[in-house]
Amino acid sequence: MAGLTRRQFCLAGAAIGLLGGRGMAQQEKPGVPLPDGSRAPALGQGSWHLAQGRHPAAQEEDALRTGISLGMTLLDTAEMYGDGRAEKMVGRVIAGQRDKVFVVSKVLPQHAATARDIRQACAGSLSRLGTSYLDLYLLHWRGDIANLGVVVETFESLRREGSIRRWGGSPTSRWRTWKTCIACPAATPAPSIRCSIALPAGASREICCPGA
Repeated sequence: MAGLTRRQFCLAGAAIGLLGGRGMAQQEKPGVPLPDGSRAPALGQGSWHLAQGRHPAAQEEDALRTGISLGMTLLDTAEMYGDGRAEKMVGRVIAGQRDKVFVVSKVLPQHAATARDIRQACAGSLSRLGTSYLDLYLLHWRGDIANLGVVVETFESLRREGSIRRWGGSPTSRWRTWKTCIACPAATPAPSIRCSIALPAGASREICCPGA
């Protein structure tokens, strides 16, 4: 095992899952309870380096589909990943199985200064993903945004309209996101936290703030 490359290790793990984990994948998936009463998948897949020519597109798409079949049904993407190409790839993968996945995307801070910019960015993500809604929409990072209230109010409007189901910020400190939530009376400051094993222990990855 010591001589395995990272890719070989992942392929071996997928093969084991395909052979022995199909039954488990058919059972109820573990989930993370959210404040609105719903559940988010406990396991997911990212797309940061996908659709950038590192591997054949078909191979990357097959990897995502395999992950979904094994229960990794949270798909994390963003408008900046591959200049939108990652969202398009995720869109191809989820076509015909949208109800099986929990899709997360993110808006860049430079596209989140005004309500119009945020709406345009969200519409672009929805179009590339080929879906009518996002399960979770995040501000990718704060950047130079002075007034987070505009972001919160616009996210909340998009949630009420059905374009997004939940919203939040990533990455940021728990306290700063709490302050973002309570700055908007329309939002319910009861975040659920998703941690990433790629970050230092105890680091909060994302805080999701669903509406009331």
